[in-house]
Amino acid sequence: MSASAPSRPLAPEIFGLRPVTPRHVARLVELLGADAVVAEPDLLEPYARDETEALRFPPDVAVLPSRA
Repeated sequence: MSASAPSRPLAPEIFGLRPVTPRHVARLVELLGADAVVAEPDLLEPYARDETEALRFPPDVAVLPSRA
């Protein structure tokens, strides 16, 4: 049996989460800087998968690590 991705993304509410809003993204940018926050759908594609290649779940936003 192989796993397949759902035909459409799962709603965050089914996991007890709230959707990310533009206000959330703006606050992240305010706190971390624009270079640390990725919110454009085309740029989020690399963050849609982990080692489970059959599944794809693009995030609403990604926060990049800073260099120490």
